[in-house]
Amino acid sequence: MTAIAIVLVWAAGAQTDAIRILGDTQLTGKTYQVLTVSGARTEACRAICEEDRACNAFTMTLSSSSAGTGVCELKGSVGAALSGRRGSTSGIKSAAGDSDTGDAGGGLVTALRPAPSAPAVPPQSRGTQLAGAWSFEEGHATRKVTIAQSGDELTFTDHLGRKVPARLAGGEVVVESWKMRGQVQDSGRRIVWPNGSTWTRQGGNRDGRSGATRGESAARAARPKLEPGMDRYGGDYTSFALAQPDPAQCQARCASEEKCRAFTYVKPGVQGPQARCWLKSSIPEAVANECCTSGVK
Repeated sequence: MTAIAIVLVWAAGAQTDAIRILGDTQLTGKTYQVLTVSGARTEACRAICEEDRACNAFTMTLSSSSAGTGVCELKGSVGAALSGRRGSTSGIKSAAGDSDTGDAGGGLVTALRPAPSAPAVPPQSRGTQLAGAWSFEEGHATRKVTIAQSGDELTFTDHLGRKVPARLAGGEVVVESWKMRGQVQDSGRRIVWPNGSTWTRQGGNRDGRSGATRGESAARAARPKLEPGMDRYGGDYTSFALAQPDPAQCQARCASEEKCRAFTYVKPGVQGPQARCWLKSSIPEAVANECCTSGVK
């Protein structure tokens, strides 16, 4: 009944601000409310944002469940638009898009409009060399992948000999066939993918010692300590569903991202059928809540 009521409000309510819809996109920015929505799905999240004067944008992430539920994030400010996020749809009120209300330096206008000239490449991506042997964890197995590079053009070859074309774009690795963008981190020693997987360069030890690279050692040292039964609400810059209900996956993702200062893992069944990970650019106050496990760098 709740979902039906939401649809009626959306159909009949006064739409004071037009909302621009962005498919396969997540928005950063300050999230002030998170709702689980069923039935109407994206339309319901849009309707709630339209009726709420505090809402300048929203991101709706659909669950993989056949029940047709999803997580609706209402945002008071508009940050960067992260494209290529399958299963996520976002919307921005026109008033928010016309002014700099974002918290990511330049807001929506900077994030969505191409610059009149070629954008500056982040320092870490200039001349980035990714060619070589890499590995990543898949379940209990360690998989190998080789990257061949010619300029910004890349080719991945997996352990079965399958080849996948990719390209470098700024500080990201873009794989069109996967509809995914990986973040190049630690001066080209690791690639972090939005599904939680991290590729690590093999033989990348540059400090003369055996074992882990300095980047890997630093990542382990920066790994946040788990805080079971604690929720740190607010300060989010991104969130995503986890394939496995394991707080350690959220913990590892936070440790691998420079911007992340804290995280909150939410158990399955609270914000949808899957567990969810919230990464934070600030350190909100910890509040006791059995739904969650948090951590601070």
